[in-house]
Amino acid sequence: MSRPVALSAARFGRPADVLRLVPVLPPPLRPGQVRVAMSMSPVNPSDLIPVTGAYATRTVLPFVPGFEGVGRVVGSRAPGLPVGRRVIPIGSAGGWQTVKTTDADWCVPVPDDLDDRVAATSYVNPLTAVSMVESLALHRPEVVAVNAAGSATAGMVAALLAARGVEVIGVARRSPGAPRAGFHRFVDVSADPDAVDRLPRCDAVFDCVGGRDGARLAARLRPGGVLFHYGLLSGEPLPRSVVSRPDVTVEFFRLRDRVHRMERGALRSAFDEVFDLLRRGVFRTSIAAEYRLTAWPVALRHALRPAVGGKILLRP
Repeated sequence: MSRPVALSAARFGRPADVLRLVPVLPPPLRPGQVRVAMSMSPVNPSDLIPVTGAYATRTVLPFVPGFEGVGRVVGSRAPGLPVGRRVIPIGSAGGWQTVKTTDADWCVPVPDDLDDRVAATSYVNPLTAVSMVESLALHRPEVVAVNAAGSATAGMVAALLAARGVEVIGVARRSPGAPRAGFHRFVDVSADPDAVDRLPRCDAVFDCVGGRDGARLAARLRPGGVLFHYGLLSGEPLPRSVVSRPDVTVEFFRLRDRVHRMERGALRSAFDEVFDLLRRGVFRTSIAAEYRLTAWPVALRHALRPAVGGKILLRP
């Protein structure tokens, strides 16, 4: 095996400026740990935001992005996870490298019938959607609005809610073109910026944009409604007037926090549900392109285009 390398940031800044492909020396395996040769890891917004320094107080440098991906165990000191097993190593960043050393407890075995592309994208978006919709179930919503409606997570949220008979309104900066399963209708705010203000009162809002756009959509919540804030695509936080609104419930959803609070049995059950949804085609993730880790600048430029059309995957 060639010398392991990692795409790492030694300082905070614009990802294209601070990321570097550097050689790494994997640490010796401790009892209960495995070494995973990464096969594929997607480029998600959640991977790039820590690089900018947005979460500087909880991001340790040097930082290797990549919160999800799939690989194969090539070294093990964990009896239940032998060499050769295909796994999804979660619980920490570090997917953007050729070899990741991690605790076996944080490795989810991949079913044989799921290929690497499906497995590599089966964590961040699917588990976020399943967890948020599960949290909303007790509120029994009838009308829900979702922004960044062209994103993978929004589509998964819509599919789950529609299956429960919920009316789902998608809000996006451009028309999705072909109809997307789960959404009852779309609002194209690039064509009509004030359309959000005319939406009906909603029982819940799913916001991954933040800033002014997130606040505008949150204003459509009825008293007693629920706001799920799970991303910051605008780079701006929600205004205090939104998060302190006394007549709604505001849920700041962070997948890492949710996963670290879960018992391992519950986590495996959640993945079993995700795997089943993927098999049945309820969840689908389009792949736009694959790039070698050495071509990471091109991969990042592609991932940051306004309309990517799917996930960008990095591979050794």
